[in-house]
Amino acid sequence: MSDLLIGEVAKEIGIATSTIRYYESIGLLPAPERVSGRRRYDRSVLTKLKAIRAAKNTGWSLDEVKEMTVESTDHLSLCEQWKLNAPEKMQELDLIIEQAQKMKAKLEESLACECQDLEACEFVYLE
Repeated sequence: MSDLLIGEVAKEIGIATSTIRYYESIGLLPAPERVSGRRRYDRSVLTKLKAIRAAKNTGWSLDEVKEMTVESTDHLSLCEQWKLNAPEKMQELDLIIEQAQKMKAKLEESLACECQDLEACEFVYLE
């Protein structure tokens, strides 16, 4: 039988069964067929879950993934949606990287501070 139980899906993808159930509850994955009350997944769910993981790993939120995969009214494939939305996501990530670099520079600067008391430290009050 090609149908998979939730535990088999979770093991193959490397995620918790609760994650799969959560994705179903928010509409990211369709509700699977049930046999004797047990979820039975078609193997195509593996591809969907891999795509979700790839999107999350590249900075997209679950809401954004849902927009691309479930709520898209453009009738574009996930690949087409990905390519359409990737430039904007890269701009967002560039801003995050820039902010992180500024935070890191501030931390590095703080290491040179010789104050023994936070209230007396001028570094704390700098913008």
